[in-house]
Amino acid sequence: MRVIKTKAPIDVELLQQYFMEEEKIQFEIMYYDSDIKGRTFFNYVSNLDIDFKLNLYKATQEEKYELLELYFTSNNLITCKELELGLTYIVLKYNNIDVDDLYSMSLLTEEWTDKFIDEFYTQLLNTTEFLESLPITTLSFVSSLDDFVNEELKNYEVIDDPEILGKNVINLINNPFVFQIYETSGSRKRYFKHYSEEYIYDEQNLYGWMLEHNVPLLVFVSGIAAGVQPNK
Repeated sequence: MRVIKTKAPIDVELLQQYFMEEEKIQFEIMYYDSDIKGRTFFNYVSNLDIDFKLNLYKATQEEKYELLELYFTSNNLITCKELELGLTYIVLKYNNIDVDDLYSMSLLTEEWTDKFIDEFYTQLLNTTEFLESLPITTLSFVSSLDDFVNEELKNYEVIDDPEILGKNVINLINNPFVFQIYETSGSRKRYFKHYSEEYIYDEQNLYGWMLEHNVPLLVFVSGIAAGVQPNK
């Protein structure tokens, strides 16, 4: 794979190489040097749908905070490992999970991380409860467990609000560190119907997205079902 350092917006000739050449290309976007920032930058990379990594060298805490806010709250789904890890760190710290050895994942200083948690406390609660709902949601993908799931869901509050989460929360579920949340699971049970059933992840529903990305939780639950494969 060839890595090309560039700024945003990316030169047209480089984009032509990306889409036309057989060799796999990944862009390393230097945020500090880019001519577009903030929401404009975020919308640009989400609409372009390219393989990229985000170089935040010399970016300020304010700039990193803004990007994490957009990533967390936006309905534009993007794949960006740097923002994914940065948000994962915040979610884990919000849940009082020991993150001392995970500081390399963080994009923000401790002060700015605390500020983010304070500002987005409710959204972080909703995110946590969505992640906590994934085991029962994943069980619902196995037809042989329908009776069990339907009975269990009677204990859940059904949430069908399409605005309660940002779509990029889905990117957290393939990160093994997030499994620590299940060890400290809260008591409020909520089933996020819209985010579990609708085709909102690049025209896939949650099952399709988990299947494409080989999410360990889906593999694990499939094994529980005595060899019966998900069929939805």
